[in-house]
Amino acid sequence: MPITAKNAADLTNQVQLLFQEMYQDRVGGAFLGDVFEIDNNDTLSLKLSSTGGLEKSSSELQVKCKDSYGLESDADGLAVKQQDHLDDASDTTLVEADVGGDTIDRAGLNTKLATLQTEINAVVTVLNTLIERLEDAEILASS
Repeated sequence: MPITAKNAADLTNQVQLLFQEMYQDRVGGAFLGDVFEIDNNDTLSLKLSSTGGLEKSSSELQVKCKDSYGLESDADGLAVKQQDHLDDASDTTLVEADVGGDTIDRAGLNTKLATLQTEINAVVTVLNTLIERLEDAEILASS
């Protein structure tokens, strides 16, 4: 609607009408019925989806957190749950390479291979535990 006021009174009336048309029954440009509601006490409040991630608790808006998953909330806000420490895999090997010599000590080689296999299995165990924790927190999909 173009503003075509002939005097100050007309200008005031047209601007008021323009603002009423733009903002009547709206908060921040959204219609009241879309995301806001007014209760019997004329209190403006948000409408919350029952399946959404927010909930109203007394006069506060809170984020819903699943109990056994990766987020938690407290008085300081949201945080990622800290998991128990996972022991580090060993970063050294007990196997030493022999230097020189033209012969192979088969018994010694078998012992070293067995030690390497044990060390590799320990690394695999750490990795599997890490994957399991990520799956439990639903960060990775479980297999």
